[in-house]
Amino acid sequence: MITQQDIIIRLVLATFLGGVIGAEREYQNRPAGLRTHVLVSTTSCLIMLLGILMSETYRNNDPSRIAAQVVSGIGFLGAGTIIQTGSTIKGLTTAATLWANAGIGLAVGAGYYFASSVTVGIAVITLFALSKMEERISFLKNNQLDFVINPKSVSTETISRWIEDLGGDIVETKILRHENAEDQVDLNFILKEGEELPIYLLKEKATPQAGILQMTYKGEALIDRNSTNAAD
Repeated sequence: MITQQDIIIRLVLATFLGGVIGAEREYQNRPAGLRTHVLVSTTSCLIMLLGILMSETYRNNDPSRIAAQVVSGIGFLGAGTIIQTGSTIKGLTTAATLWANAGIGLAVGAGYYFASSVTVGIAVITLFALSKMEERISFLKNNQLDFVINPKSVSTETISRWIEDLGGDIVETKILRHENAEDQVDLNFILKEGEELPIYLLKEKATPQAGILQMTYKGEALIDRNSTNAAD
Protein backbone atom coordinates (compact mmCIF):
# COMPACT_ATOMS: atom_id res chain seq x y z
CA MET A 1 0.00 0.00 0.00
CA ILE A 2 1.25 3.49 -0.86
CA THR A 3 0.90 5.90 2.03
CA GLN A 4 0.46 9.66 1.87
CA GLN A 5 4.08 9.98 3.05
CA ASP A 6 5.22 7.84 0.10
CA ILE A 7 3.27 10.06 -2.30
CA ILE A 8 4.88 13.24 -0.92
CA ILE A 9 8.39 11.75 -1.02
CA ARG A 10 8.01 10.54 -4.60
CA LEU A 11 6.53 13.78 -5.94
CA VAL A 12 9.17 15.94 -4.20
CA LEU A 13 12.02 13.68 -5.40
CA ALA A 14 10.67 13.71 -8.96
CA THR A 15 10.47 17.50 -8.81
CA PHE A 16 14.07 17.77 -7.61
CA LEU A 17 15.53 15.27 -10.08
CA GLY A 18 13.64 16.82 -12.98
CA GLY A 19 14.84 20.25 -11.87
CA VAL A 20 18.48 19.16 -12.01
CA ILE A 21 18.24 18.45 -15.74
CA GLY A 22 15.97 21.45 -16.32
CA ALA A 23 18.49 23.78 -14.67
CA GLU A 24 21.14 22.74 -17.19
CA ARG A 25 18.77 23.41 -20.11
CA GLU A 26 17.85 26.78 -18.58
CA TYR A 27 21.54 27.65 -18.24
CA GLN A 28 22.07 26.80 -21.90
CA ASN A 29 19.12 29.07 -22.82
CA ARG A 30 17.17 26.25 -24.49
CA PRO A 31 13.45 26.41 -25.43
CA ALA A 32 12.38 24.02 -22.66
CA GLY A 33 13.98 25.10 -19.40
CA LEU A 34 13.65 24.56 -15.66
CA ARG A 35 9.88 24.88 -15.28
CA THR A 36 9.08 22.68 -18.28
CA HIS A 37 11.34 19.86 -17.10
CA VAL A 38 10.04 20.04 -13.54
CA LEU A 39 6.45 19.83 -14.74
CA VAL A 40 7.23 16.88 -17.03
CA SER A 41 9.01 14.91 -14.29
CA THR A 42 6.51 15.69 -11.52
CA THR A 43 3.44 15.00 -13.65
CA SER A 44 4.94 11.75 -14.95
CA CYS A 45 5.46 10.73 -11.33
CA LEU A 46 1.84 11.59 -10.55
CA ILE A 47 0.60 9.54 -13.50
CA MET A 48 2.66 6.56 -12.36
CA LEU A 49 1.28 6.92 -8.85
CA LEU A 50 -2.22 7.14 -10.28
CA GLY A 51 -1.71 3.87 -12.13
CA ILE A 52 -0.46 2.15 -8.96
CA LEU A 53 -3.26 3.54 -6.79
CA MET A 54 -5.88 2.52 -9.33
CA SER A 55 -4.44 -1.00 -9.45
CA GLU A 56 -4.82 -1.18 -5.67
CA THR A 57 -8.44 -0.06 -5.92
CA TYR A 58 -9.34 -2.11 -9.00
CA ARG A 59 -7.43 -5.35 -8.65
CA ASN A 60 -7.39 -6.32 -12.33
CA ASN A 61 -5.98 -2.97 -13.47
CA ASP A 62 -2.41 -2.89 -14.86
CA PRO A 63 -0.53 0.14 -13.37
CA SER A 64 1.75 0.39 -16.40
CA ARG A 65 -1.10 1.04 -18.86
CA ILE A 66 -1.45 4.74 -18.01
CA ALA A 67 2.34 5.18 -17.75
CA ALA A 68 2.78 3.72 -21.24
CA GLN A 69 0.84 6.65 -22.67
CA VAL A 70 3.37 9.07 -21.17
CA VAL A 71 6.23 7.44 -23.06
CA SER A 72 4.51 7.94 -26.40
CA GLY A 73 2.75 11.22 -25.57
CA ILE A 74 5.88 13.05 -24.43
CA GLY A 75 7.12 12.88 -28.02
CA PHE A 76 4.65 15.60 -29.01
CA LEU A 77 6.08 17.97 -26.40
CA GLY A 78 9.63 17.14 -27.44
CA ALA A 79 8.81 17.74 -31.10
CA GLY A 80 7.79 21.28 -30.19
CA THR A 81 11.34 22.08 -29.06
CA ILE A 82 12.91 21.00 -32.38
CA ILE A 83 13.47 23.86 -34.79
CA GLN A 84 14.72 23.65 -38.36
CA THR A 85 16.27 26.73 -39.93
CA GLY A 86 17.54 26.04 -43.45
CA SER A 87 19.84 23.04 -43.15
CA THR A 88 20.23 23.49 -39.39
CA ILE A 89 18.25 21.49 -36.84
CA LYS A 90 18.21 22.61 -33.19
CA GLY A 91 16.50 21.26 -30.11
CA LEU A 92 17.15 17.52 -30.42
CA THR A 93 19.04 17.35 -27.12
CA THR A 94 16.29 19.28 -25.32
CA ALA A 95 13.68 16.90 -26.76
CA ALA A 96 15.77 13.97 -25.49
CA THR A 97 16.01 15.48 -21.98
CA LEU A 98 12.22 15.88 -21.87
CA TRP A 99 11.83 12.22 -22.80
CA ALA A 100 14.43 11.26 -20.18
CA ASN A 101 12.66 13.35 -17.54
CA ALA A 102 9.39 11.60 -18.27
CA GLY A 103 11.12 8.26 -17.68
CA ILE A 104 12.71 9.54 -14.48
CA GLY A 105 9.35 10.74 -13.18
CA LEU A 106 7.73 7.38 -13.94
CA ALA A 107 10.56 5.53 -12.21
CA VAL A 108 10.29 7.69 -9.08
CA GLY A 109 6.51 7.26 -9.10
CA ALA A 110 6.99 3.51 -9.18
CA GLY A 111 9.38 3.72 -6.22
CA TYR A 112 12.66 3.07 -8.04
CA TYR A 113 14.62 5.84 -6.34
CA PHE A 114 18.11 4.45 -6.97
CA ALA A 115 17.58 3.80 -10.68
CA SER A 116 16.08 7.26 -11.25
CA SER A 117 18.88 8.99 -9.32
CA VAL A 118 21.58 7.15 -11.28
CA THR A 119 19.83 8.08 -14.53
CA VAL A 120 19.87 11.76 -13.55
CA GLY A 121 23.58 11.51 -12.75
CA ILE A 122 24.31 9.96 -16.14
CA ALA A 123 22.16 12.57 -17.89
CA VAL A 124 23.95 15.48 -16.19
CA ILE A 125 27.37 14.02 -17.01
CA THR A 126 26.23 13.55 -20.62
CA LEU A 127 24.97 17.13 -20.90
CA PHE A 128 27.96 18.83 -19.29
CA ALA A 129 31.00 16.62 -19.90
CA LEU A 130 30.14 15.21 -23.32
CA SER A 131 29.11 18.64 -24.64
CA LYS A 132 32.72 19.75 -24.17
CA MET A 133 33.89 16.65 -26.04
CA GLU A 134 31.41 17.36 -28.84
CA GLU A 135 32.71 20.92 -29.15
CA ARG A 136 36.28 19.64 -29.32
CA ILE A 137 35.43 17.04 -31.97
CA SER A 138 33.48 19.61 -33.99
CA PHE A 139 36.39 22.04 -33.80
CA LEU A 140 38.79 19.43 -35.17
CA LYS A 141 36.39 18.10 -37.77
CA ASN A 142 34.58 21.16 -39.11
CA ASN A 143 35.02 24.78 -40.06
CA GLN A 144 33.91 27.14 -37.30
CA LEU A 145 32.55 30.62 -37.85
CA ASP A 146 31.87 32.70 -34.72
CA PHE A 147 30.07 36.00 -34.25
CA VAL A 148 29.24 38.34 -31.41
CA ILE A 149 26.18 40.37 -32.39
CA ASN A 150 23.66 42.85 -31.05
CA PRO A 151 20.38 41.00 -31.78
CA LYS A 152 18.48 44.29 -31.95
CA SER A 153 20.51 45.36 -34.99
CA VAL A 154 21.13 42.13 -36.88
CA SER A 155 19.45 38.71 -36.71
CA THR A 156 20.82 35.19 -36.68
CA GLU A 157 18.66 34.35 -39.69
CA THR A 158 20.27 37.17 -41.71
CA ILE A 159 23.78 35.87 -41.05
CA SER A 160 22.69 32.28 -41.78
CA ARG A 161 21.25 33.43 -45.11
CA TRP A 162 24.53 35.20 -46.02
CA ILE A 163 26.50 32.01 -45.33
CA GLU A 164 24.12 29.82 -47.33
CA ASP A 165 24.02 32.31 -50.23
CA LEU A 166 27.82 32.04 -50.43
CA GLY A 167 27.59 28.25 -50.67
CA GLY A 168 28.18 27.47 -47.02
CA ASP A 169 26.59 24.30 -45.62
CA ILE A 170 25.74 24.92 -41.95
CA VAL A 171 25.92 21.71 -39.92
CA GLU A 172 24.95 23.26 -36.58
CA THR A 173 24.16 26.64 -35.07
CA LYS A 174 24.64 27.50 -31.41
CA ILE A 175 23.17 30.65 -29.88
CA LEU A 176 24.22 31.73 -26.40
CA ARG A 177 23.81 34.86 -24.33
CA HIS A 178 27.07 36.76 -24.09
CA GLU A 179 28.64 36.38 -20.67
CA ASN A 180 29.55 40.04 -20.22
CA ALA A 181 26.69 41.98 -21.80
CA GLU A 182 22.92 41.44 -21.94
CA ASP A 183 22.57 43.11 -25.36
CA GLN A 184 25.10 40.77 -26.99
CA VAL A 185 24.68 37.22 -28.27
CA ASP A 186 27.36 34.68 -29.18
CA LEU A 187 26.76 32.78 -32.43
CA ASN A 188 28.68 29.68 -33.44
CA PHE A 189 28.21 28.25 -36.94
CA ILE A 190 29.77 24.88 -37.70
CA LEU A 191 30.23 24.34 -41.43
CA LYS A 192 30.56 21.10 -43.34
CA GLU A 193 33.94 19.41 -43.16
CA GLY A 194 36.36 20.31 -45.93
CA GLU A 195 34.22 23.16 -47.21
CA GLU A 196 36.03 26.41 -48.05
CA LEU A 197 33.84 29.48 -47.60
CA PRO A 198 34.73 32.66 -49.57
CA ILE A 199 35.24 34.43 -46.27
CA TYR A 200 36.30 37.74 -47.81
CA LEU A 201 32.85 38.07 -49.41
CA LEU A 202 31.18 37.34 -46.08
CA LYS A 203 33.38 39.94 -44.42
CA GLU A 204 32.28 42.50 -47.03
CA LYS A 205 28.65 41.84 -46.07
CA ALA A 206 29.32 41.89 -42.34
CA THR A 207 31.63 44.91 -42.02
CA PRO A 208 28.98 47.62 -42.72
CA GLN A 209 26.67 46.09 -40.12
CA ALA A 210 27.20 47.91 -36.82
CA GLY A 211 25.33 45.12 -35.02
CA ILE A 212 28.11 42.63 -35.83
CA LEU A 213 30.65 43.26 -33.07
CA GLN A 214 32.99 40.36 -33.71
CA MET A 215 33.57 37.85 -36.49
CA THR A 216 36.05 34.99 -36.25
CA TYR A 217 36.77 32.27 -38.79
CA LYS A 218 38.89 29.23 -37.84
CA GLY A 219 40.21 31.15 -34.85
CA GLU A 220 41.24 34.23 -36.86
CA ALA A 221 39.55 37.50 -35.86
CA LEU A 222 38.26 39.29 -38.98
CA ILE A 223 36.07 41.89 -37.25
CA ASP A 224 36.51 43.07 -33.67
CA ARG A 225 34.70 46.29 -32.86
CA ASN A 226 34.92 45.66 -29.11
CA SER A 227 38.70 45.89 -29.07
CA THR A 228 38.56 48.91 -31.37
CA ASN A 229 36.19 50.68 -28.98
CA ALA A 230 38.39 49.78 -26.05
CA ALA A 231 41.42 51.18 -27.83
CA ASP A 232 39.60 54.42 -28.58
